[in-house]
Formats: sequence, structure tokens, C-alpha cells
Amino acid sequence: MAIPVGSDFLSQISTNGDNDWWSFSNTSTQQNMKITLTTLPGDYDINLYNPSGSTVRTSQHSGPTSDTIIYDPPSPVCLYKFRIYGLGRQFSTSQFYTLHCYSTAPP
Repeated sequence: MAIPVGSDFLSQISTNGDNDWWSFSNTSTQQNMKITLTTLPGDYDINLYNPSGSTVRTSQHSGPTSDTIIYDPPSPVCLYKFRIYGLGRQFSTSQFYTLHCYSTAPP
């Protein structure tokens, strides 16, 4: 599912083994990316995949610590996918995580 850039988005890992798949595109003027995952009910992690499906960044912290991925892609205007999952099959049926995607101009 495509996520809007620049807005908070709430979602859940609501079952054992659930994986949330998201995507967003950068632009030629706003090509650098930052993904933040906060308000975690458990040990959740993020993997970022390039358009060919290869993992380009991972953020993994112990416990309910926020995760952040910063990535300056080699080429602009691409669709990137990322996966959010509970480590050790952690999940919550009552609490949401907060996802935020940013894109910025190159330095």
C-alpha cells in the first residue's frame, strides 16, 4: 500500500507473523528518504527494499525502541517498498505504531 509522504500513519501488527508492506516514491527534487517507526508496542523492525527487491537498509533495535531508516538513493524517482514486522512474531491487537515517511532535497 502506498503511504503519503509527510504525514503520520497509524497501523498494527495485529496477528502472529503479520508483516505490513508499504511503499512510497521519491521525486527528482526530493529524492532522499527517511522512515520513522515510533510508539511501538513491541520489538518491531523495518527493512527497506529498492525497486529490484534487494534490501538496502534495515533498522533493528531491541524492545519497543523507535526505528529510523535514512537512505540517499543512487537515482531519483523510484518506488521503494518497506516491510514492518514484529521480531519473534510480536504483535498487538490493541496498540498501533506510528509510521512517518519523509523525502528531502539532496544536500
